[in-house]
Amino acid sequence: MKEIVLIAIVLFVAVPANADSLRDRYDAERHLALADDDPSAYVSKNLKWQAKDGYKPSLSICGSNDTQCRGNQADMIASTKFAYEGDYQAQRNVAYCLISGCQGAVIVDKALGCAWRTVILAAATSEVDATDTSNLKACQNELSPIENAAAVSRAGKLFKSVYGKTIGRQWR
Repeated sequence: MKEIVLIAIVLFVAVPANADSLRDRYDAERHLALADDDPSAYVSKNLKWQAKDGYKPSLSICGSNDTQCRGNQADMIASTKFAYEGDYQAQRNVAYCLISGCQGAVIVDKALGCAWRTVILAAATSEVDATDTSNLKACQNELSPIENAAAVSRAGKLFKSVYGKTIGRQWR
């Protein structure tokens, strides 16, 4: 009887210690990206990275001593990598930067930002909440009808690239 209990305790301890979850890896990558006083090294090292569908974050030109701008760019690169792996928070961060420009660090692409907001809702993970719905509505209100149509089309392609399946009918 004691042997069985001991085995159960060992298994119980081993399972929750999973430090290789997607969110853990995303947090570690962001920490790496922002660890130095000058995140330029991370940006330079990852400048050629591109997503499986060919997308590369469109970064603006930072001033030579603008570490805040470089930090936002490093965060955008790290977030984009994990957004394409399906991480909810990374997808939110990418959408935000594409819509706001992250204080001038990223070239604004509101239609693509709205597409990511659609992907977030269509994925319907347990983390999705009412703010995601309101973020999408606010985003759509800033776009023209043509831009909204482009965002819907891009969302379908993004969803397929991220999740390997067709986006739900209500999102097309």
